[in-house]
Amino acid sequence: MFKNKNYILIIGLYGFFLKLFQSIVLPNTNLDPYINENEFSNLSFNFPNVSKMIKQFLIDRPVTYLFLIFFLLIIFNLKKQYEYIDYYVFLFLNVSLVILLMIFIWRKDDVQSSYRYLLNTFYLIIYPMAASLDSIFLSLKKDK
Repeated sequence: MFKNKNYILIIGLYGFFLKLFQSIVLPNTNLDPYINENEFSNLSFNFPNVSKMIKQFLIDRPVTYLFLIFFLLIIFNLKKQYEYIDYYVFLFLNVSLVILLMIFIWRKDDVQSSYRYLLNTFYLIIYPMAASLDSIFLSLKKDK
């Protein structure tokens, strides 16, 4: 939206703006009924959840290897990665929000849900990964 200056895509935020307007105009309504003052009144740091989340992620070896290959392809093809910056911003935002959720709000020892949250964006790495592989193979073909 920002890269192509196509601001018509703001229409997709219609539901959020409607809920914001509803919470301002109508009495006894909250912007988000699941997040209230009680949730933020007793914030605690739960750093062991991050290590549990990483261990849970490393259990699934094929996905771990795929992400490792993805990061190596990014490093090898660093010049052309600016084209996919929107994918990377979304991935980084998702991972950082899941980690912050696990540290500050999540009180349970169950970390399988964080693994599911991280894998919800798994499909976003397919396009940049395929394009990186394609450019590597094309450069190898030109060298021959």
